[in-house]
Amino acid sequence: MLSDFFKSINWQPQSGVSSLLDYTTVVFYFLSFVFAFSIALTYSKRTHFRFWIIISIFLFLLGINKQIDMLSLITEVGRVIAKNNGWYAERHSVQSIFVFLILFTGLFIGIFTFLHLRNDWRYFLIPLTGTLFLITFVIVRAISFHHVDQLLKKHPAGLHINLMLELSGIGIILLAEVSELKMILSKQRGTYLNQPKG
Repeated sequence: MLSDFFKSINWQPQSGVSSLLDYTTVVFYFLSFVFAFSIALTYSKRTHFRFWIIISIFLFLLGINKQIDMLSLITEVGRVIAKNNGWYAERHSVQSIFVFLILFTGLFIGIFTFLHLRNDWRYFLIPLTGTLFLITFVIVRAISFHHVDQLLKKHPAGLHINLMLELSGIGIILLAEVSELKMILSKQRGTYLNQPKG
């Protein structure tokens, strides 16, 4: 029964923020969200507006996830489904198939995005790189392979690898956003200076 399924899920909302670096990640997520949303509002061109709105929503959701750890819920739901259907012992084979499907889907989305943005692909290249970086990390983390979890928990130079990956993706997007905002402000300043006086 559905009620038994929900009872089997051992999860409750809990913050994934436990260190200064975690707090920094959350701040960067919401700062990137504000920047992306602000950029979107400056564009009347549909493609640019939609792109930055989608990016802003994605960053906002990841920032929220950092607070309540939705990825753990996804992993827990997968565990319960596997146990209820009797293939928990073969879960690694299912995970491998899932990874293949994810990679195929990612490739398809990448090709579709490139074709859709082919006239402006150079403009979108940097923020897309950061976004794909984050998407890849989220997918790998959600799959929760045991050996992947062990890798992500290592501490090279005192830093979690998962946070390093996460911050790298956000950092790339932030660089693109700052560059975009500078260009927008420069155009606005030039328009203002070129206006006829009095």
